[in-house]
Amino acid sequence: MDDLFSYDPKTVGTKGLIYVGEQIVVYRRTSDAPSHPGELDLPGGAPEGQETPFETLRREVYEEFGLEIEKKDVVYARRYPSLLQPDKFGWFATAKLPTEAEEKIVFGDEGDEYMLMTPGAYLARDDAATFLQDRTKDYLASLA
Repeated sequence: MDDLFSYDPKTVGTKGLIYVGEQIVVYRRTSDAPSHPGELDLPGGAPEGQETPFETLRREVYEEFGLEIEKKDVVYARRYPSLLQPDKFGWFATAKLPTEAEEKIVFGDEGDEYMLMTPGAYLARDDAATFLQDRTKDYLASLA
């Protein structure tokens, strides 16, 4: 997990599960999004400059939802081969915030709506990005 906090020029992005209590934050991508239009997505995105994967996730979570995550909030991180660039990598991380963080959510302009749901409910959706559902399953399997 330490690599999540180190810059790597081969990192193309970081996505993740942001728990607010027992639920995760998801949002619906706009219908004109360049990839996965209209699908339920998880917070995250591409790095700016020489951000570490964690710094990318922290910035994106703040821009998209107004929530602040700290290193101590991260409980899981895993690097995956990039889906579009085989010589590069993407990160998937999990951070946990208290239930009270829900009051701080300010939804940005990167989607049509946001919602909180359990990971199980997210996995049951047929309108979610399947690769993110697969990574969510990997995280949940790591708990067993």
